[in-house]
Amino acid sequence: MKTRTSQQNSIYQVLDELGRPAPAKVLWELASNIVPGLGLATVYRALKALSKEGKIRKIEVEGLAPHYEKIRDEHTHYFVCEDCHTMFDLHGCPGGFTKLLPPGFVMSKHEIFIYGACQDCV
Repeated sequence: MKTRTSQQNSIYQVLDELGRPAPAKVLWELASNIVPGLGLATVYRALKALSKEGKIRKIEVEGLAPHYEKIRDEHTHYFVCEDCHTMFDLHGCPGGFTKLLPPGFVMSKHEIFIYGACQDCV
């Protein structure tokens, strides 16, 4: 396994501390406190390397900059604030989606995105 750089470690640490998906610019701003002089291009390279390593994943939602999160064992659903564009994890899963499938269809996975205003934007 390849040794991670201090830049990669700082971004992974920030994702861990945030506990929610975040865009590269937010990760850059926060990781710059850990690694002074960190450049945005370096953040993108680190995100690519961490993704290739299977430690993080990119979440793309129409109208938002790509967000990144740590890979987890359980699947996650999201709340997207349409005002501040922050993405939050929703805990739990309503399940029961297989009953919505047409006959003969098999579901392999699902994602849920709920849109609205977060408590800071209400």
